[in-house]
Amino acid sequence: MTGSVTPLNPIARYFRSLARPPRLPRNPREFTGADLRGARVVDSDLSGSSFRDVSFQYARLRGVDFINAEIWGGISGLVVNGIEIEPLIEAELERRYPGRAALFASDPVGVRGAWRTIENLWSATVERASRLPETALRERVHDEWSFLETLRHLVMVDDGFLRQVVDRDRPIYGKGVPHTPQREMFRALIDLDADPPAEEIIATREGRFAEVRTFVGQLDAAELQRSCARLPLDPAGMDMPVLYCFWRMLHEEWEHHSFAVRDLEVLEART
Repeated sequence: MTGSVTPLNPIARYFRSLARPPRLPRNPREFTGADLRGARVVDSDLSGSSFRDVSFQYARLRGVDFINAEIWGGISGLVVNGIEIEPLIEAELERRYPGRAALFASDPVGVRGAWRTIENLWSATVERASRLPETALRERVHDEWSFLETLRHLVMVDDGFLRQVVDRDRPIYGKGVPHTPQREMFRALIDLDADPPAEEIIATREGRFAEVRTFVGQLDAAELQRSCARLPLDPAGMDMPVLYCFWRMLHEEWEHHSFAVRDLEVLEART
């Protein structure tokens, strides 16, 4: 029917109407650092379960019910009911944020424009967050990083980029927040219990913005293709051109901005 879109088919609407928050056991089981590769989970109830920092690469789910479920994470090659989802998500993100695709430019002018976009996004979001009390900026929503923890993590991300492409001896930010599975790896290098004030964190973050801005401002086409060796403390890293190092940092910046905005909405509603 032209001009009319039915968001859910009748069967989907029916099952969604029946869904209720599950009653959870008093002490639900917890798996941390578990090697469940190749595991078979059959005729089981995972309602209300939480998965964090979990790999589902090449997982196969059959006869499963995802009703009122929520997924935030990296999605590539995900097929749902025979349809690859990533292109649909990318199209919707482009609709919501016109010009987003231009972030992954491959020429010097485009790279500089992409970084300017990231800076502008974060500048507006930090200004928005500053209207909340600092206690709210330290609050974790659904056990995700707080707003300030996110900024401290991104200082480490930007430092990692600059370390790989400019200065291999660049010191590690001592008040950073590493990826959760890598905390022990960094324990001897940073203060995992650090809790710096918001003003200090924001100033540090602005300093990194300026350093990256200076670096990309000097790039030419040849420099973008220069190969950079993998960093020792980067399990997921590899040798890659400057351009790919930049894209990797940009991806982290964009994703964590999405998470931050999502959680700010919750914090604003509570305040």
